[in-house]
Amino acid sequence: MEPKIKISPLAAIFVVIQIMVIIVVASLLINLNQSEEIDEQDVARQPKLVVEGLEDAGFSLPESSLQEIEKGLLGIAKYNNQNIDTLVATGKVRPESLKTIRFEDQDLYFVSAVIDIPELKQSYQVFHDFTKTDANPYYNAYFATIAVCSSGIVENIYEDFECQDMHDKKIYGEVVKKYLNYLKFEGFNVDFIDDSLNTLQIFMANPTADEATRKIAVKRVKEQIESLGIPGDHFTYDVVDISSLNFEKH
Repeated sequence: MEPKIKISPLAAIFVVIQIMVIIVVASLLINLNQSEEIDEQDVARQPKLVVEGLEDAGFSLPESSLQEIEKGLLGIAKYNNQNIDTLVATGKVRPESLKTIRFEDQDLYFVSAVIDIPELKQSYQVFHDFTKTDANPYYNAYFATIAVCSSGIVENIYEDFECQDMHDKKIYGEVVKKYLNYLKFEGFNVDFIDDSLNTLQIFMANPTADEATRKIAVKRVKEQIESLGIPGDHFTYDVVDISSLNFEKH
């Protein structure tokens, strides 16, 4: 007759606890592996876009700027296209559209360009600025990177796809407003007439200014705006002779 093995209640509890621990650990390992597989699949499904041609900007863009530009382009591309999760594309800067400014006194760098994306047969315009100075008081990260539809900026090389902007056209005014104090307007001051950012007032201290002089002033302002890659005709202009204004004394 085989001897009976007696297990004490304490030992039995210990064995049960060990089994439960093994089950829990095994379950965690399985879930971890599944999570890693899902993460890898998610990464594989992320669209990828790199931009070529910004090396011609005249100054080197930090890697963070390139990443922000590519992120902005992907954002508007997703907004205008469905099912581009597997997109792998190379955006190409339209050379004639590339505009760059370095505001040396403020250590601010500005770049705008139309980017063609052959894989989508679409083009977008991007605005970006950055600084190389830590805690730069002149740098405002507000709208540091903006991607918009490029219609009306340069000639379309692809069929019109009815591009939808993520911002309204007031965004052009936001870009101009951001740099009004740094653009060079010789002989007059310029500011927006109101928050609609549609009309720019040109203030001149020239009571003898004739129509030709006023047209020259408007032309100069348009040239400065176009240096940002924005059509000068997007805005209306109001030339004001400040010498004719009556200012109350307090």
